[in-house]
Amino acid sequence: MIAGFISLGFSARPALADAVRFGSPFTDHMVIQRGKPIQLWGNAAPASTIAIHLGDQQAEAKAGADGAWHATLKPIAAGGPYSLTASAGPESATISDVLIGDVWLCSGQSNMQMSLGECVDAAAVMAVTHRNLRLGRVGQAWTPTPQTTAKIDWTAADAMHAKAFSAVAYNFAHELESDPAMANVPIGILEDCLGGTVAESWIPRQALSSFDPKELQSSMFGIGPTLLYNAMIAPLGESAFTGVIWYQGEGNAGEPQRYAKLLPLLFQTWREQFHDPNLPFLVVQLPDYAPDWGGVYWQWIRESQAKAVASTPSTALAITINTNDGWNLHPQGKHEIGRRLALLARQQVYREKIIGSGPEFKSAKPDGSRLIVTFETNGDGLSSGTSSVDGFMIAGEDGVYRSAEAVIDGDSVVLSSATVAMPLTVRYAWAGVPCSTLTNRSGLPAAPFRTDSLPVSKGHGEPQRQSTGFTFKGIDYQIAVSGEGRITSLIARNRQFLSNAPDSWGGTSIANRTLQQLRLLGPETIMCSNNETSLRIELKDNGMDWIITNTHPKEDAKFHIALSPAVEAVSDANNAVTLNRKGATLRISGIDRVIQFHDVAADDGKVLEIDVPPGGTKVIILEVH
Repeated sequence: MIAGFISLGFSARPALADAVRFGSPFTDHMVIQRGKPIQLWGNAAPASTIAIHLGDQQAEAKAGADGAWHATLKPIAAGGPYSLTASAGPESATISDVLIGDVWLCSGQSNMQMSLGECVDAAAVMAVTHRNLRLGRVGQAWTPTPQTTAKIDWTAADAMHAKAFSAVAYNFAHELESDPAMANVPIGILEDCLGGTVAESWIPRQALSSFDPKELQSSMFGIGPTLLYNAMIAPLGESAFTGVIWYQGEGNAGEPQRYAKLLPLLFQTWREQFHDPNLPFLVVQLPDYAPDWGGVYWQWIRESQAKAVASTPSTALAITINTNDGWNLHPQGKHEIGRRLALLARQQVYREKIIGSGPEFKSAKPDGSRLIVTFETNGDGLSSGTSSVDGFMIAGEDGVYRSAEAVIDGDSVVLSSATVAMPLTVRYAWAGVPCSTLTNRSGLPAAPFRTDSLPVSKGHGEPQRQSTGFTFKGIDYQIAVSGEGRITSLIARNRQFLSNAPDSWGGTSIANRTLQQLRLLGPETIMCSNNETSLRIELKDNGMDWIITNTHPKEDAKFHIALSPAVEAVSDANNAVTLNRKGATLRISGIDRVIQFHDVAADDGKVLEIDVPPGGTKVIILEVH
């Protein structure tokens, strides 16, 4: 998502050759960082002497042969408005309506750029009068060489300007401003972001020299490494900030291992530019999103973000799972993300004694048939939004994860599973859209984590929650499971084998029954059930097992598989059927009969039928050939 005007370079502000000018960051209505030395710069006639005044402070600077000048003022406490002036003889420049307060640099890609006016939760925030809030924006541009100027504007936070401003940044500032401790502190938020971008574009070229150039990516719009840093970060010079909010990662989600190296490099290089080795970074860990990104699901890029933060002092991670439904790359609800960022800032940056984040994983200790997972809760305890604690999976020596029963015990969660005799490792909230419920008593979520060291899974092998079910992409096949527990698509070697007729006429079905309780029991197991029947789908590299259990005391469960009319079906004497469609072959064993189907509501084709008696279980084995 790209909004506004994008240029390929800069033009300096119109001025006479000998006129006194301030650098790009200094404009009317701006906020200057309180409590830190104030770096000022600009241009004037070569060799001229410049007198600078801000409030009761003053300094003198000497312009060089190129006309550039630089001055430093002592730190100033929160307050204003002031006028900032620079004069050399008869020439002068004035910046009006300057506040001294806390300035936050808000950067990243489209979810940082997404405006308040595009969000569903904006009306109440926009209706608030923000006396001490100012909105700054760096003009969107990219260039192959580092720039010293950029288009930067500051405005008051009225409804008109708020509507077009970053929703995450604005909501963060709105929540921060409501903190009583910030009542007399002006806040400036500087939006410096561009949609569709990758981390490489925001890092200086020299810092990327350790990477193979072939590994570095360009954005979806062709913006290459370093180009955004040159145009949108370098011109900020030695500006001082309270901290940086970074909301990016979508563009790098297909290569999470590389991102874990790029992000700390970004922290380091920005700190070097701003001469602040401890400049805080608050990183938005990516929220729920179901589709894969270059074959990789988002739990892996979240892990890279967590690794980057864990390896870098003065950084913190805002956990944002459970803030949206996972189906929109640009979710319209941004207020909760801004609120969590503000809580994190108050806890980590302003050092307030509040609960600003959720439970943090400390340790996992095997205990026979149980695994005891302990969290740091800062005295806020553990809780769950439902009667059960969902989202945990455990594995034994075989490394195969199964859904775990979880019981809260103080600051620990005790995990067990009937199918994992001696659990050794644990994963929590490990999916693009995790079904996870562990929080502290303040309602802030526990972060996704894992204790194994298995490599990133790419390309196949991970069932992912869908808006109405699950999909799975294997090496040679893929399936889709609807919210009613019906398999609506079965593709083997790029050929569809199931009828796509609507409702119970297509895909799989059980007469008069729906299986609306869907759970992920492990990376290879999907369970669809109701109180009487269950369908357990166990996924393998070259096929799968469908295990149908009927707990009804009296009635048979008739399981139907409706085939596409283009599929040929040949039965053998072993209750197996071989299906063929244009060179793709699928063998299904455990079939009771093959019947010809005719109905005006459906395709004319064959239906495979399986009878499951009361209290019985049938196993259907599918193999791709």
